[in-house]
Amino acid sequence: ASELSKRGVEVTVFEMGRGPGGRSATRLQQDGRLFDHGAPFFAVSETETANGSEETASRMSKEFEHIVEDWVKDGVVALWQARHGTFKNGGFCPQEGNKVYCGVGGMHMLGRHLSSREGITFVPSCRVSKVDLLKEAHEGGEKEGTNPGGAKWKLWRWPFHLHRPPPANSASASAQPTSASIDQTKMESNGLKEALTAGHENLDSVLEDLGTFDGLLIADRLPLMTGTPGSLDVSEGGPLLLLLQRTFGNVLDALPAFTLAVSFPRALQEVPFDRASVSVSFTTGQDRANIPESSTDEAGKRDCSSPASSALLSLLVRDSSKPGHQTEDGSEIWVIHSSRQFAAEALAKTPLQKDGKYQPPSAEATAKASETLLSAFLDYLSPFFGHKRDTIPCSQVLSLQRWGGAFPQRPHRSAFPCSSKYGEVKTGEQLLFARIGEELNKSMKRSDGFLSGDPDQCGRVVVCGDFLLEASVEGAAVSGRRAAARLAGLVQN
Repeated sequence: ASELSKRGVEVTVFEMGRGPGGRSATRLQQDGRLFDHGAPFFAVSETETANGSEETASRMSKEFEHIVEDWVKDGVVALWQARHGTFKNGGFCPQEGNKVYCGVGGMHMLGRHLSSREGITFVPSCRVSKVDLLKEAHEGGEKEGTNPGGAKWKLWRWPFHLHRPPPANSASASAQPTSASIDQTKMESNGLKEALTAGHENLDSVLEDLGTFDGLLIADRLPLMTGTPGSLDVSEGGPLLLLLQRTFGNVLDALPAFTLAVSFPRALQEVPFDRASVSVSFTTGQDRANIPESSTDEAGKRDCSSPASSALLSLLVRDSSKPGHQTEDGSEIWVIHSSRQFAAEALAKTPLQKDGKYQPPSAEATAKASETLLSAFLDYLSPFFGHKRDTIPCSQVLSLQRWGGAFPQRPHRSAFPCSSKYGEVKTGEQLLFARIGEELNKSMKRSDGFLSGDPDQCGRVVVCGDFLLEASVEGAAVSGRRAAARLAGLVQN
């Protein structure tokens, strides 16, 4: 949205959450303290990344360097001078970490800054339910593709105050069917038309009109999936969105993570790091008998092996050491990131959603997960307190956040159907999808970072997000910037 506004395009952002930023989330306590319980920081990648060739990675990192430079000049992010280390091979090893940045006053400030640019209208807590590619253009009333003005987009949402049907003994229940008699289960599982009762042949009479727009940019993976709280009805959204949703369905994978925020009454000066990652090869408790108690080698490596901590945690962050996060009372907040394995096992027992609807965790499940992660964290701290956990200052759990889609996984580079996958193409729809799919597969192989099609066939629509490059702030920013350039070209031409 920020890049589009720079290019002279007026933008309306419909955000399903309460504010911008998504996983770059910050929580503000009632006492005024704050902490980042989503992405803790970000870095400009080196030349080697997991998403492709060295040339591709270098091109992306150079793009992101320029973006970060602008953010630093604007005063919205700053370099975090953090002491870094890694827990591996049975101990803690101080390291020279790469430069990392964080939002000044919280990671959420980055989203706020970008969405407040002139020319952007930001609409929070608004889930778009349906998008229509209009069959006739606004100017002249001709069919789409034949008018230089191009086909426009109509956006809709369900009136959420009508989610629940009226009681059986209410006056409206015995009268003619109303929009309040929508079946909630079907509606939330994206069965939009099927959810309407008799007497609602016109879908537009039930949906709330959000407006008509020249172009559409989708910057999230949830609308492209089915059976999720963010699923989008694209039945009249043109062939590109239909193909994407049919291809992704409910298998656009993401790896989960939990974050636990913990407060201490004083700064933990005994701990020699501000952020520490945990290697998957970290020594387990079974190996601990072979390591001398409280040993330190010449390189400064400290014995921190622990039976409880292995395979439970992935990252430890002294949040109060970040720019703008210092507390007035001298207390200190740490944010502990679970391993993906721990989060996956916990969510298998208490899923994030059921029948397409968000399912909050029980108090018992929250307490159990918090206790497990806190105990593992204290095991990591124990060696710096002489292996005496009772000498660690008393901690207080502030919050537990479950991120079901913390690390979206990039679709396969040949994920989309093409002529070879369809075999003998028999129908016009299959031929159209095969042609679009072939172009999308080329885009994935090039690591474009966005998906788009021929506007005469698909409308002026672009899909982007970190799931198309890599699960990071860098991936999201570069993807969004490239997608904005593409959409601006379509709209302005």
